[in-house]
Amino acid sequence: MLELIFIFLIGLFFGSFFLVVADRLGQGKSFITGRSMCEFCRHTLSWIELIPVLSFLLQGGRCKHCKKRLSVWYPIAEIATGLLLVLVYLLFIPQGIYPTLLAQVIASCLLIIFITDYKYEIIPFPIIIVGSFIALISIVISSPVLLLNHLLSGLAAGLFFLFIFFITKGRGMGFGDVVFAVFMGLVLGFPFILAGLYIAFISGALISLLLVLLKKKKLHGGTIPFGPFLVLGTAIMLLAGKDVMLVISSYLGGFV
Repeated sequence: MLELIFIFLIGLFFGSFFLVVADRLGQGKSFITGRSMCEFCRHTLSWIELIPVLSFLLQGGRCKHCKKRLSVWYPIAEIATGLLLVLVYLLFIPQGIYPTLLAQVIASCLLIIFITDYKYEIIPFPIIIVGSFIALISIVISSPVLLLNHLLSGLAAGLFFLFIFFITKGRGMGFGDVVFAVFMGLVLGFPFILAGLYIAFISGALISLLLVLLKKKKLHGGTIPFGPFLVLGTAIMLLAGKDVMLVISSYLGGFV
């Protein structure tokens, strides 16, 4: 229990950093240099203002200096990262410490991509590159015989999305989605990639329909970023792929 609490607390700090990375990449800025500051008054934040969740609560969700209301994304991203890293630890630790650490890095990349695309409709290529590299290392360490499977899955998924990109002239999805599809294939491999894409397309269609019904989105002309749904499909299959495939097999078995 103590190790889970420790991982969660570490995750809170990583979540705060991931949000900074997402914001700076989304705005075309470097996240390597520069100190954190208020997005309204540009005041450089002190360490007491950077304590995950706690600083947000103590300040009443407002900047300590200009009193502007801060984005609720801060505590959400921090808590979500903590919970995500704990979940990944519980699921992957039976495979060993190295597969667990690599899975946590991939999960972190997915979270950064989710935030960046949701907020700025941009899929950050640097994070895709890091995630793809880690995915390849993870495959080589855990299941080297599946390396070709994952490489071909990434290639096939990328070509499929590239086809959609060209025939829709970029209106159906952005080129960032094409690149993410390659990353998705590398992470999941076959047949998990098929289920992951199915989850992404179905969830995207359902949310789009719901937004149309709620008049938050027009049937024609309105778009929502597809990246978060690709992240959702990837995350579900990464964390519970075997269970999902078991459900699918049982469901299809009823029709055979």
